[in-house]
Amino acid sequence: GNWETLVRDCVAKRTRNGSLGRRIRINCGGQDLQAYESHLLRYPGTLLSDMISPDGELSHKSTVFLDRHPLCGVEIVNCYRDGFLPEKPRHIDPEVWQSELLHFRMHKSRVPIPGLQNFIRLYQSDDDHIQEKKGKPTGKVGLFIWKLLEEPSSSKGARVVSIISLSFVLGFVVVVLAETLPEVTADPESVRILDVIDLVIVAYFSLEFLVRIGVSTNKIYFCRRALNIIDLVSIVPTWLS
Repeated sequence: GNWETLVRDCVAKRTRNGSLGRRIRINCGGQDLQAYESHLLRYPGTLLSDMISPDGELSHKSTVFLDRHPLCGVEIVNCYRDGFLPEKPRHIDPEVWQSELLHFRMHKSRVPIPGLQNFIRLYQSDDDHIQEKKGKPTGKVGLFIWKLLEEPSSSKGARVVSIISLSFVLGFVVVVLAETLPEVTADPESVRILDVIDLVIVAYFSLEFLVRIGVSTNKIYFCRRALNIIDLVSIVPTWLS
């Protein structure tokens, strides 16, 4: 009957190719790759493994197209087959390699992937070195202040500081626009209030600038950044006047 046919087809799928299952064709950025079903199930939780699941894109078909980096695709598919991930392929830029590993969700594997942790440690080491060259402090207090002012996504406190800074920027814009209104400039009291507000805003950004350059471990890099130059140019005229 139908059940017997279904069971026979399932057994045939699993027993063909030495019990490796279906042959899956993966077109990755124009690179034609092939892997067996059992290989792609090696690392559950990853993208290709989830595609093989009953609800996945490859549950009822054997071909998929992925608009991804072809050389990365080769290494990742080989990882499913060989059971090992190269930590830093010489022919692939580290930034591209990391991006592709994240897209294929290799870090989501519920089974440890040999080589993956080595790459993560290597990339973090490289990233830390880059951040240090940019002036990121290594001390506990300096790093806390640096994250508070430079990385809004690092904590709730950093997000609050970011919102406060944005509010002061908007306040500065309002003051500049208000100073162009004849009815405001004609009223000495309004001018005095705007001057006080302007002074408070400049004082805040001056303090922030001094703290940021104070905790930076690379003052030359800090002073060469375009945004910091703009900040300095915006602050100095007020104090000179």
